[in-house]
Amino acid sequence: MWAAPLSKVFLHLLYDKEILEETVILQWYSRKSTGGEDSGLEPQRKQLRQQISPFITWLQEAEEESDDDDDDDDDE
Repeated sequence: MWAAPLSKVFLHLLYDKEILEETVILQWYSRKSTGGEDSGLEPQRKQLRQQISPFITWLQEAEEESDDDDDDDDDE
């Protein structure tokens, strides 16, 4: 997949510009392949997931930190 190296940058840009929300990206990433017509795309899907994995990890960690910050606010 020739565009795989750009995928992480493009996805991050869409997130930064608030075009895609964090929850939408995480839901899309965690969605399982249904097989069927798309089964021929599985190698490309796997490669794409590997390319964007660091960005997804960053999003998940940022979400956890945000949740922790919200919990801290409740203590005040």
